[in-house]
Amino acid sequence: MKKLRIYARSCIEYVWLVSPRMRSLEVLQLRDGAYSFIATHADDERVRAAPFDAIEIELAALWRDFLPPSHAAEQCYDSW
Repeated sequence: MKKLRIYARSCIEYVWLVSPRMRSLEVLQLRDGAYSFIATHADDERVRAAPFDAIEIELAALWRDFLPPSHAAEQCYDSW
């Protein structure tokens, strides 16, 4: 992933990959110049993810308003 190489060159220690479609949060940490997965969270978990592990995050809140593309199109047609 091109962005990860850029982040690594900039010494960004942690990266979160958030996917509303997959309902997942993947946490990566920079180690020896490359990113390693340190945690994967999904669905309705409550998580404390590095480097913000002092804060509990309710993942369900991230996907609450997300409609997958097929549902989003249906919603547009229903409003006509």
